[in-house]
Order: sequence, then structure tokens, then C-alpha cells
Amino acid sequence: MKFAIVGNNKHQKPAKGIKGVCPFCGETLVARCGNIRMHHWAHSSYSQCPYKENKGEWHIDWQNEFPDDWQEVLLVDSATNEKNIADIQTPTGFVLEFQHSHIKDEEKTARENFYKNMVWVVDGVYWKKIDSFFENKFKNMSEKEPEKFHIDQYDYETNFSIIWANATVPIVYDFYNKASSEHTQRWREYLYFCFPYRSFVGFYVVPIKRQNFIKIAREDRLQKMVHNIQRSIDRKSQQKQE
Repeated sequence: MKFAIVGNNKHQKPAKGIKGVCPFCGETLVARCGNIRMHHWAHSSYSQCPYKENKGEWHIDWQNEFPDDWQEVLLVDSATNEKNIADIQTPTGFVLEFQHSHIKDEEKTARENFYKNMVWVVDGVYWKKIDSFFENKFKNMSEKEPEKFHIDQYDYETNFSIIWANATVPIVYDFYNKASSEHTQRWREYLYFCFPYRSFVGFYVVPIKRQNFIKIAREDRLQKMVHNIQRSIDRKSQQKQE
């Protein structure tokens, strides 16, 4: 973890020689501040806390694009007392969750149901079928700006993990760490916003420049952008049904 509770400070970064408390499980945390790994708060080796595992470089790099007080925000459902720690929560309550490695479908669904107003940012390079799909999609294209496109249900469920195919919120695929590609610059410059399935439209993919996405998110305008695009997709779906 990047932050812990230390005394009256509920969002303390690790520092040598101090201990903290996990905001989720309440266990004691030890500050790890070595010279090799990123500084972090560590649970005991016996801990069962779901937030025990350390985050990788890709995940931390994304979190660090945003202010500290937006990061690792503890959220509690007042009705059920269910709680989660959001990777990023903006001042208007919109959540960004970063996912580099595998996630169980039930965990993904639980987070979507809990946060509701959110997007996933997914490391597309880790998910090999997704990586291959986008590679094949763009291999015959020039270096011009990528365009919006649709993916039908069969192609999406065949070429993407079913975990992401049944997502109920938008997914942003990131290929920044894609190695040795003839379109390396484009992979690094763009993110690919994929919206949930709609009848007669399929899965709608909107390329967006990485820096534009980050700027919009930092200005807390991401929720409005998502809403506007989703509304446009719903109109297209409705028109094609009529």
C-alpha cells in the first residue's frame, strides 16, 4: 500500500522507522523504505487482507498521475457496511481502477456493483489475446490517427477474456509497455476506450490520446465525457432498432 493511517494522519506515506494502520483491515503496517523496491506499507506475511499484495510499476505509475488525496480512497457502503479502497476517486466521486494482472470475474463484478460510476484502466499487454487483437486490427494501417470502430459480440467474446467481455462499465486498454512494434509510438500515444455491448452497435471503441485522457481525468471531467459518449452509443443503438 502507498498510504496508511498514522496517528491523526489518515493518508501517510511510508517513512523509515514508523508504523501505520491499514485503513481497510485495521492491521499494523510496517514502512518498507529500501533502496531497490518502491517505498510502501507492508502487512505481515500472515495477513489475509485483500489489499496485502504490493502493486507493480505500471499500476503505481498510473496512480501517480493523480493527486495524493485522490489515491487509495477508502469507501464504505453505509447500508451494507461493505468497503473497498478505490485506486483513484475524483472529488465528484468517479472511480478509476487499474488492473494489470488477472482478476476473478466475481471480484470484477463486485467492484463494478460497488463503485457504479467508474472505468477500468487495463494493461492490454498483459492480456495476450487482447494484445493480439489490437495488433492485428492496426497492422495494415498507416501511422495516421486511429479511428473509432465497432467490435461485434462474437469477435469480442472470442478475442477478449470473458472477464472483460461482460463488463458493465467502460474499459480503457493501455498498450504503453508493448515491446518492439512497428507502431510503437501509436501504442504509447493512444488509449482505447471500449464501451459495454449495445444491440446493433456491439462494443464501441474510441481511441483517445493518453495525455488528453489524463488531463480530462485530472480536471474531473471524465464522468461527463463517459456519459456523453455512452448516450451517443445508446442513440445509435435505438436508431438501428427502429
